[in-house]
Amino acid sequence: MSNDQIAIILLIVLGMIASYFIRKRFGKGHQEAADELGMRLAEEETKPRNPARPEEVALMRGEMNGMPAMVFLTGLPGNNPKKRKRMLKARTHLALESREQFPVGLMLEPILPEALYGSSEAKMPVVVTGDDAFDRVFQLSTDNAAEALRLIDGEFRRQWLEFRKSLAPQARDDTMSRTAVNLLMGRLVVEPDRLVYSRRGTPDRKVAGHLKSGVALVLEIFKEKK
Repeated sequence: MSNDQIAIILLIVLGMIASYFIRKRFGKGHQEAADELGMRLAEEETKPRNPARPEEVALMRGEMNGMPAMVFLTGLPGNNPKKRKRMLKARTHLALESREQFPVGLMLEPILPEALYGSSEAKMPVVVTGDDAFDRVFQLSTDNAAEALRLIDGEFRRQWLEFRKSLAPQARDDTMSRTAVNLLMGRLVVEPDRLVYSRRGTPDRKVAGHLKSGVALVLEIFKEKK
């Protein structure tokens, strides 16, 4: 056997070992996230339950605040070599089915430089809240401005800014620092039948803790507006 053949075999073996440990760590992160959220891994699910949402294959299922909940992951590069060359855009999503329909659809997301981080899904019209501190770091889009601003009111904005600040209490208020903190912040989507809060990264205990805190805060604020 030539030295080249031996080298190829060694590379294959090393790749298999590395792949094993990556899978093991990835699986550990999923279990830690499920434990943090009080949910179970949905290992039997390989296809989306809703064909209209093909990317939403449940990683975890359970219940939160008395509502059916699921966690799904999007943005992994997969086997497409073109996608593998891009910045990894994995997002972990925590979705709760609402017991009552929400009165408005909206998206509230942290502002990031589009040239570096791309844009999110097709948005509804952007609405300026008039709160300069809030509008500098968050973008609200909705198809019903009046109803969205009833929900995303002064008290919501104050508490949401405090939640953001808790992620990096010592961060300065300059462009680079705002971007760094916003990378840690999640995106809130309210649909008629559910609420989805997501953030960058794959599931682990830290990501799950952030999602749980964000959802709990949103539900608490919205409950007071009913």
